Amino acid sequence: MTESLIPINECPIQIEDDRTGTSVETLKRAFADNLFYELGKYEAIASKEDFYMALAYTLRDRLLSRWLKTFKTYDDNNVKIVYYLSAEFLMGRHLGNSLINLHLYDRIRQAVEESGLDLDELLEQETRSRLRKWGFRTVSRLFPRLPGDLGNSRRRLWNSL
Repeated sequence: MTESLIPINECPIQIEDDRTGTSVETLKRAFADNLFYELGKYEAIASKEDFYMALAYTLRDRLLSRWLKTFKTYDDNNVKIVYYLSAEFLMGRHLGNSLINLHLYDRIRQAVEESGLDLDELLEQETRSRLRKWGFRTVSRLFPRLPGDLGNSRRRLWNSL
């Protein structure tokens, strides 16, 4: 008879995907991984903007996962989708809104604070001038490959602006 050394009910290990998980520990790992692997920085040499971008990449993974699930549902049900892009209109700050909409604000705040940073300072990195300067580039980074021919038309649109 084989018995587990740790009863399953008392197992302290929680396995969660670093790309889509939402626990504080998983968010901390994803934040640190994005700083290192996406931006090529470690804490001692990272600027506030680097930390901001690591946080944005952490959130992007969770948004992208949900967006692709939604798109697959639409595709499976043959739903028609209309895309609209207005070059004159940028909605403003997205990171804080997305944290609230995904119900991650408190967990991200805790993960960032446990990493020795201030979430409000990181969110301040997303200024209006930054959005004007990086708006389209950021969108194309968030969704580098849209399904089907849409990706090619999106690239043509961005290149023509």
